[in-house]
Amino acid sequence: MANTYYKLASTTIGTAIASVTFSSISQSYTDLKIVGSTRQDGTANGIQLSLTFNSSASGYSRTLVYGAGSGSPVSVTGNSEALARFGWAQDGAYTANVFGDFEIYIPSYSGSTYTKSFLGNSVTENNATEAYMGPHSDLWTDTAAAITSVTITISSGTTLFSQYSTFSLYGIKSS
Repeated sequence: MANTYYKLASTTIGTAIASVTFSSISQSYTDLKIVGSTRQDGTANGIQLSLTFNSSASGYSRTLVYGAGSGSPVSVTGNSEALARFGWAQDGAYTANVFGDFEIYIPSYSGSTYTKSFLGNSVTENNATEAYMGPHSDLWTDTAAAITSVTITISSGTTLFSQYSTFSLYGIKSS
């Protein structure tokens, strides 16, 4: 059970950028939590957020259930992917000045086990019929190393995080 959260790093985007990296992550905590409020500069809806651990480009798998507006929920499973897709960047064409939110929880990140699990939730907001939301659970099975860096990107090649997107990393000590 989480006892105390410590803010390890936080950033607010000043100009549009392609990624945010938290590096040299302290190994003094039990778990990690990443919280973000994002918007992307493109106009394509459904653009997913992605992350990589320790610059690794392999070993990610996911299970995601999501809803997109008034349609039926969708379930997605992927194995052996080059990055972990975990939520959505708020569409630049959605309601002006509104940001989507995400949260990722990474238990036992500093351990030397081969498999690291992480889970989270993501939501976009829009004053129209289409927006995205859903929980996800993921695995990373690339190496037995502790997680020392996390890079968050938008999984579309040229799309950038918009100004004022925010990202925070917390270390959690168990009770």
